[in-house]
Amino acid sequence: MHHRVAKPENNIEITYTCSGKKEYAAGEEFCGTKLPFEMFFSVEEGRVTFELGEKTVSCEAGEAVLMPCDTEYKIKAEEATLLGFVGFEARIFTVLRILSLFDYPLFFSKESGIFAACKKISDMGEVSEFTNSRLENAIKTVSLLYSSVSEITEKSLPLKTGESMMNNFASFADVLSHIGTHLAENIMQETLAKIAELSPDSFYRQFKKVIGVSPKDYIISERLRRARAMFVLTDLTVGEVSAAVGYDNQFYFSGLFSKRYGVSPTGYKKSVERIV
Repeated sequence: MHHRVAKPENNIEITYTCSGKKEYAAGEEFCGTKLPFEMFFSVEEGRVTFELGEKTVSCEAGEAVLMPCDTEYKIKAEEATLLGFVGFEARIFTVLRILSLFDYPLFFSKESGIFAACKKISDMGEVSEFTNSRLENAIKTVSLLYSSVSEITEKSLPLKTGESMMNNFASFADVLSHIGTHLAENIMQETLAKIAELSPDSFYRQFKKVIGVSPKDYIISERLRRARAMFVLTDLTVGEVSAAVGYDNQFYFSGLFSKRYGVSPTGYKKSVERIV
């Protein structure tokens, strides 16, 4: 059957998640847990060393680094340091991470526009009162993030697997979008098959072949991913997060979460109380 294939440019979504600033004393260290989104760190003052997974990057004032999603990181201030941070998600076809399609740089020099964009976003993020200016800042923030991601991709090399990943996700764009907007509901495979204009059996086989996991496992994965983001960005309890991602049984949710991430929801929630 014929499938509607959405154009990539109509499915790009770049979302701001958080921002702020933090001061570090000379010699101070901080170990951060894996975050479910990308993070820019901009060095406004001082000098700092970042351990991003297996890579080590040293930065001084005016420089910035990009921490990939799901990366354990360590920050060590070589001298008194003021650090800005900006969290974001860049996606295409609802769930496919744009940066997963590229071999991209982690370090950005003073000549890059990344540092200036991060500083502006973290400066604007400190405005808490709702005014016309705050709304204007929100629009500027999104614009700066789009510009920053564009700069990153311009300096990146496409991965050999990128085109096939794009084509695979494009073929199920409507299905993935439906899942993403109905995670808190009971998502029936028959409904997804109807959206894909396939029989339930054909849908199951093609979805697993293209996406790499069964529809049920994919839905679980997306629910847990969203739950992890909620633990980072909100003050909701484990029970509230469980319900928000479609699980009325908190204990069942906790079991799934612990099995996937090797830590209980409560343990993860405590580990991300300080983002940086």
